[in-house]
Amino acid sequence: MKMIIVALVSIFLYQQNSPPVVKITVPGTGAIVPVNSTVRYSISVSDKEDGDTKYDEIVPNEILLRVSAGADTSKEDRIILHSMMVSNCMNCHAFNAKLIGPSFSEISTRYSSSANTDDIIKRVRDGSKGIWGDIVMPTHHELSEEETRKMVKWILKFNKKKNVQYYLGTEGSFRVETPVVLTASYLDHQKAIGEDRMLINVK
Repeated sequence: MKMIIVALVSIFLYQQNSPPVVKITVPGTGAIVPVNSTVRYSISVSDKEDGDTKYDEIVPNEILLRVSAGADTSKEDRIILHSMMVSNCMNCHAFNAKLIGPSFSEISTRYSSSANTDDIIKRVRDGSKGIWGDIVMPTHHELSEEETRKMVKWILKFNKKKNVQYYLGTEGSFRVETPVVLTASYLDHQKAIGEDRMLINVK
């Protein structure tokens, strides 16, 4: 009987989880900007369970902005990235710049054509040292093999994503040369995703 009650309570709580409300507040809807100009962006997130960006209750590095020169339909792309963001991947790796560890672009360049995916998955989950100099890769046993496989495959294909840029946080800037679609997203801690989308035209 206790197990049935616990199960019912769990289902009730799960059903009560609402997707976070994500809003691109800057630039405004229908923005038109000069070609090759810098565009500033600002994103707000509100979630019943996780909190609100206006009270600094949301971790900025768990908010993603995807800037795509073309239709942005790859939700799976964002789900994989959010899984990486709630792990500690972004503490050591960035998209194009070296942090503690190599960038995703560097990893993609080194391994995309010749990598043994199973070897890389093992290094991610079990940790490693000496692959990129003296840098130590910590263990990630909290990630399943299937989760890790999806992340590794995403990274290896990173350099093929020529028309997409990624940014973390509530605000920042990027340059535009063609019309782009902005997709801001946040995956709450109960695994519900909220998104907002905006088109920016150029003149």
